[in-house]
Formats: sequence, C-alpha cells, structure tokens
Amino acid sequence: FQLDQDHMFPGLVVLPNEPKLHDPGIYIHWRGPSIIIRAHNMPNAVSGSIEILSPLVIEQNQNFNTTLKQEVRDQDVTHSVIEFDGEGEGFFSFKPYLHALPIKITFDSQLTPAQIFVGSDYKSPATLTFSLNMKDRHGMAWADYNADGLTDLYIARGGLKGWMGRMPGTFWDEMFISTENKFIEVGAKYGLIKQDCSGRQAAWVDYNADDKLDLYVACGKGDEYQPNKLYQQTSDGTFNDVAAQAGLNIGAEGSFIWLDAEMDGDLDLFWVDREAFYLYENTDGKFTRSRLGINPSGQISKKLTVADFDKDGDFDIFSASPNGNVLCINIEGDYILADPVSWGLPGKSMTANWLDYDNDGLQDLHTIPAGLFKQQAPNKFINTAMLQYSDRKFASSKLNAALASWFDMDNDGKRDLILALDFGIKQRWWSRGLAVIDGTSRRLGGLKSYWDVALFRSEAHSANHWLQVELLGSPGNQPAIGSVVTIYSVGHSKQVQQVGMSEGARYSQGHYRLYFGLGKSVAPFDIEISWPDGIVQKINSVEPNQLLIVKRQTLPAS
Repeated sequence: FQLDQDHMFPGLVVLPNEPKLHDPGIYIHWRGPSIIIRAHNMPNAVSGSIEILSPLVIEQNQNFNTTLKQEVRDQDVTHSVIEFDGEGEGFFSFKPYLHALPIKITFDSQLTPAQIFVGSDYKSPATLTFSLNMKDRHGMAWADYNADGLTDLYIARGGLKGWMGRMPGTFWDEMFISTENKFIEVGAKYGLIKQDCSGRQAAWVDYNADDKLDLYVACGKGDEYQPNKLYQQTSDGTFNDVAAQAGLNIGAEGSFIWLDAEMDGDLDLFWVDREAFYLYENTDGKFTRSRLGINPSGQISKKLTVADFDKDGDFDIFSASPNGNVLCINIEGDYILADPVSWGLPGKSMTANWLDYDNDGLQDLHTIPAGLFKQQAPNKFINTAMLQYSDRKFASSKLNAALASWFDMDNDGKRDLILALDFGIKQRWWSRGLAVIDGTSRRLGGLKSYWDVALFRSEAHSANHWLQVELLGSPGNQPAIGSVVTIYSVGHSKQVQQVGMSEGARYSQGHYRLYFGLGKSVAPFDIEISWPDGIVQKINSVEPNQLLIVKRQTLPAS
C-alpha cells in the first residue's frame, strides 16, 4: 500500500532482532535508535562512507575500521561523516542524535547493489549510493478527506527535538490519499509543511462548519513548546495553519479532545496540560479560553474519554493519569472537576474508556489496571473484578504504557477489546520488545521491556438489546465528525452520543461507529441526528439489534 516510512526500503523498520543472514553481502537495519552495518561472508574488502546532518557516536565495531569526522556548520548544525572499510565477517553500529533525517550511504565499487540488503525485506538499492529515510511518526488521523469513498490518512511526524527549523531543505507531515490499491503521499503539495512541531496527537475536525475537514495537531513535547497547529482546509483541498487567528495556538504540552460542550451545534476544544484543565469555546470559528481548574496530577492526561454518563443530555469527560484521575462533569456547558473515587471509580489509571459493556443503557468505565467498572443508578459504580491487572505492581518501573480500544469485531452487538500493555523498565519506544499475538506474549531481543497484546471477545449472555450507528455525512465530511445522535427508547431516558466518542487511541483517530445499549425493551425507538451543518434528521420506529447505516439527507437546516 506504500505506507512504509521509506518507500525505497519497505522493510526498514525498528527491529528487536537482527534479520537472518543468508547470501554473502552487506546487511543494514535499524535496531532501536542505532543503525547496524554488517558484512557477512564477504570475500573482498568493502569500503565507503556515511553522511548525516546530526551528531552521532560509533557504538560497536568488530573487524571494521571506522573514522568519524564531525563539522559544525551554519546554525550549529553538525555534519557527520563516517568512513569505513572491512571484509569477511564483521559489523559496526552508530547512533545519530537526530534519527529522522536522511542518512546517505555510499559504497565503493568492490561490490554490487545486489549484494546490499536493507531492512527485514532484504531490499537492495538501485545504486551504490542511496539514502535511508525514517520519519519519526506519531499521531495518525483516518478519514475520507476527498469524498471518493476511500479512507485517507494523515500522519504527524516529530520535530527533530526542536532542530527542524535549522535544517536545510523542507520537511512536511504526511498525507496519504487512498486509491483502489495503494496510497499516494501528498503532504508537501497540500501545504502540511513542518516547522518544529513535534506532532504528537492529531485529529480531523470541521471546526468552522464549512463542510471541509480540518486538522488539529498538538505540538508540545517535554520542554519543546511549539504552538499547536490548526490546518484549515481551503477550497482547493490544501491547508493553511490558522491556529493563531482562531485562538488555538496553544504553546504547552497537553492532550485534547473535540466535543460540543454546550450542545449549541459547534465543536469546542477540551485541553489539559500539566497545570490545569481548559475549555476553548467555539463561536463562529473563534475560540475563547476558560480555565476549569487545576490538574491535581501535575501530569499530561494519558487518555481523555467522553460520554454522557449521567444521562443529563451533555458530554462528560474522564481524564486518566497514573498520578491521579479526574472526572469532569458537564452541567449545562460548565465543567465541575470531581474526584472519581467518590463515584466508585479508580483514583489512578494508565488509560480509560467509557462504554456500555452489558448494553443496559448505562455507561460503564474500563480502566487499566483497575479493570471494568459497572454503573449502577444513580451514577454510582462498582468494580466488576473483570479485566484487572492487580497481579502486576502498578508503578512507573513496571507499567510504562497502556492502550485499549473497544469495538464489535464480530458484529454480534457486544463490544470486544484489544489492549496493549507495556511492562518493564521505563525506556524509549525503540528499546521495547514486540509482542506476538498467538495466545501468549513474548519478550524479544533480550530487552528489559515488552508489550503484552491481547484480544478479548465478549461472551456475555444478556437479554439486553442494542443498536449500532454509522453515519455517512456530506461530501466534505464523510465520517460525519461532530454529528450528535440522540435515541429515545421506551423505559429509558434519551441517550446522546457524538461521532468520535468510541475512539480508544491516545494520539490517533479513526473509530467513528456509535454503540447504544437499549436494556430489555424490544419496542421500536426513534432517532434524531444533528449533522454538523445544522441539518436535523429524524428516523422513527427503528428496530433494535442492528447496525444502522444512515446517509445524510438533503434537508433544510433546522
């Protein structure tokens, strides 16, 4: 599909182990932040050079001669050159400080390109001079951007630790337009030019209700406080950064989520950083900040999850943090920050997701490591003791990260779960092992940290009924991002959900189906859909226990 970081070398990915050696030749691959150059059964001496605009260190060297030269150029950019030669069996490795830059490799004429094997796919270059290109990818946002019925993809890349603006050349975030059998990258052409934005979290949003999907990207990382980006889509499909004009050029590290906080028909931005929680209220595409209260955890939220858990017709938020969770209760557009423990919910979590796991019409909460909490009226929760990880010591030295996403993988009306847990000594992502999904988890490469990955199918037996909804929106917003769906059923108060609330990812976006539990009622019910452009569409006498796909009607705005 041509979604590889380096299209010339599809198997050039970070590997926990070295690729197997076969034919005589030179093998090149990434292991963590380091590049390994290995000679295998070479009958003749090989020599060449490596160039990159970054400081680097040569880490290991066996049967190779290496010489490192480094020169500081304009704007303190370091030009590094390694000259090397070796033969037979041997290797050397080097680690650039900035790994997401082109690495130019040149071999002298003692061998042919066919004797060079790059990455896990053993791809050979076309010539003896070639470049390796890693992108340092982060948040991904999936949506049908160009209204052709195919899902496109935006990928935010890192900002080279704040050095990108000093580098020669042009950098950009990736935009992949989907065709029938591959993706075509058009990020630079469409105006997604990078400065120093580290590009962690990304999401599509039609913030100004012009029927064109825009992009919001959070840029803060550590002490690299670049302002966030709001890429407004123009009439020709390109993008301009209008964050400053809109009032969303936030210069801090944080997490965000889009929602209609005031239920007034436009999307607001909920933001949390290390200091406080904020609501940026949307008025005709301009945003006004309100400080909601301090962040007691002093840490960036690991996950923001949204639901109308108290069924009062507006959207509440649960903020998960290993230093302290916060329950943000929406009361007619104003948020009150509450201690979730008083509601029977855990005080600390690595991640969290609202869901109605038993389809009884009440929102429950899944957290890691404390497990699944069932809601009991009135708005109180009990721990079901399911999906707990209490056998693991919950500390930063043991549980580094947790990811969880709930979806209906077999379309039986019950939510299933895929989760990934990172255990071990806290390290950078490139130092972690990979898990194999075969019923067990494995440590690979002798690393001190590893991922447990598991898929759970719900086998609950329940007489409760359900409805799932997918919306097909207008040409400029096919996923109908920002639409609000309200259902009215016999014996239950109304339920309200917004497209995007089912998202389980922390940095990424792409889960747009909505899931409603209906309890034991089998009577037909009514649906009301408020589309982002103001159209209100009503569907009466809908039968339960189905996936309902609704296409936006051409109606006057209500």
